[in-house]
Amino acid sequence: VGTCQKDGDSGKNIGIGLVGAVIGVICFGSSFVPIKRYKKYAGDGVFAQFCMCFGRFMVGVCFLAASDNLTFYWSAAAGGALWTLGNVLSVPIIQCIGIGLG
Repeated sequence: VGTCQKDGDSGKNIGIGLVGAVIGVICFGSSFVPIKRYKKYAGDGVFAQFCMCFGRFMVGVCFLAASDNLTFYWSAAAGGALWTLGNVLSVPIIQCIGIGLG
């Protein structure tokens, strides 16, 4: 119910999902390493957050222009707003307590 799988295909793509999850953890978890290294240029984190958000927004615009689906999803927008709030707060947290704990 609500998935793209047929009844007998429940375990078919678990390996692909796990590989995608590991890649996501490595890529998203390491996105703040340059900010920690160059923290004197990061300031309070607003400029760093702006650069990250603008880059992700432009990639999204390129994908939107290339696709045929022009539907706006409010749940995706709410998730993006929460993700942005987490990114805004992560730079000061990393500068205060370090990248390992933050």
